Amino acid sequence: MGSSIRMIATLTVLPDSKDNIRTALHKMVSATQAEAGCLQYDCYDIAAEGLPGVTSTGGDFVVIEHWRDEAALQSHNESDHFQAFVSAFKAEELRLSVQVLKQA
Repeated sequence: MGSSIRMIATLTVLPDSKDNIRTALHKMVSATQAEAGCLQYDCYDIAAEGLPGVTSTGGDFVVIEHWRDEAALQSHNESDHFQAFVSAFKAEELRLSVQVLKQA
């Protein structure tokens, strides 16, 4: 069995699409958290104003993910709810970047 996978997904969206994407994202999060191989799947708004002395790296939403193994992540990527989310918006409305985390 492979080791668990931790990821951060950053979503950058067009301002006019932000509310619709937030609604769809929350719906997808609930379905994803119920997946057998999902250990963590939490979504946050990124505060545009940041903190004093801390520059925001950009983006509108971030999802913190932890998967039991590669098979669980693959199952999620193929799930109806994930596919419905990624296909619901045009490329110019939603840009997704993913960082896979490794223990330092």
